Formats: sequence, structure tokens, C-alpha cells
Amino acid sequence: MRKLSIGILMIGLFLFTGCSTSSEPAPETPNTMQPAIFVEGELYYTTGMEMPIEPAEEAIKKVTGVTDHRELPKKEGEINFPVEDAVYARISDGKEYVVVLIESEWVRFEKREE
Repeated sequence: MRKLSIGILMIGLFLFTGCSTSSEPAPETPNTMQPAIFVEGELYYTTGMEMPIEPAEEAIKKVTGVTDHRELPKKEGEINFPVEDAVYARISDGKEYVVVLIESEWVRFEKREE
């Protein structure tokens, strides 16, 4: 009887907590937006993928500001994650994306498919 009770309790907990079907990972901090950058009127979101590239010197621009991590950037060159002396570059090699220099690595940011 005790095993049956434990089994029912485990099933109840599983049903109560459920499982997430979202394809987007939940942020570690509540109410935190996915890291993003605003470039040429478009929002680009991090893919987390490091890119083995070195953008042309003339393509590299300095980040203009950092907004709160709970908001999306709204101004040109603005990001919503803290990176000291951050720079970025817009890349167009068949597909348009942005790279941001984070801890000496260029990280890819892409527009979301609506």
C-alpha cells in the first residue's frame, strides 16, 4: 500500500509541475530579456554561437548604450546586457546578422523569424 501511495504522489507531482514545451530557454534571472542589440532599426538576438571571424575595421562600431536587462534595446547601437567597451559589426554574407565582441570572442546575433 505504501508503494502505491508513493507512486500516486509521484504521478501527482509530475502532473502538477508539468513539463515545459517552450523551444526558447528560460532566462536564469526572472524577468530578464534575451540578450539583444538594436542595429539599423532592427533587433538582433543572441544565438550564443561564437564566430571565428574578424570583421573589417571600418565595419566595427562602438555600442552606444546599455539598457536594463528587463527591456529590449530601442536606440541605435544599444544592448540590454552589460559588456564593458563593447563593439559590434553588421555582417552580410548571404544572410544578414550582427556580431558583438564579448570576452574576446565574436558572438552571433540574428533577427527572429516572425
